[in-house]
Amino acid sequence: ELSKLGHDVHVYDAKGFGGVPRNSIPAFRLSEDELRSDIEFISPCFHSHQMSVDVEEFGRIRQQSDAVFIGVGLGLDKRLEIHGEHLIGVYPVLEFLERAKKKGLRKGVGNRVVIIGGGNVSLDAAATAKHLGAKEVILVYRRSEKEMKVWKSELDEAKKLGVQMQFLTQP
Repeated sequence: ELSKLGHDVHVYDAKGFGGVPRNSIPAFRLSEDELRSDIEFISPCFHSHQMSVDVEEFGRIRQQSDAVFIGVGLGLDKRLEIHGEHLIGVYPVLEFLERAKKKGLRKGVGNRVVIIGGGNVSLDAAATAKHLGAKEVILVYRRSEKEMKVWKSELDEAKKLGVQMQFLTQP
C-alpha cells in the first residue's frame, strides 16, 4: 500500500522475504507455486533485505527513513518448563514446522507424535505430523474444544486425518 502511494519501501527480514508463509506454513496449506506467485506479484513494490536488524542498524534505518513500521511477526515459542522438553525429538512447534518445511526431519517423525496446544499452529503441526507418516497423532489441550481459537475447517481437517484430541488435559 505504501508503494502504491509512491513511497520507497524497504523490508528487512533475517530469514529472507516470505516470513511465516515461506518458512513455516506447510505446503499442503500453501503450495510452493502459490507462494512463488504471491512473492513475484508483490516483490516489485519494495526492496527486500535479508538481514537481522539490531539496535545500531535500526538507528541507521530510522535516520535514513521518513517513517518506520515494525512488524515482528510471530513471537517465539513458549517453553512449558516441564521435564523432558529438551530431549532429542522434542521440538517447539515453530521449529518443528520449519524443519518439516525444509525437509529437515529426514528420519520422519516416528509413529507416535504428541502436540501440546490448541491453536491453528498446533493443528498445522498435527496435520504435518500425519502428512510425514506418523501413525498416531495426539493433540493435548488444556481447555475444551469449544474454547479452541482455531478455524473450524482446520479442526475438521485434523479430525479427518485421524488426529486424536485430549481436552482438559494439562501436561
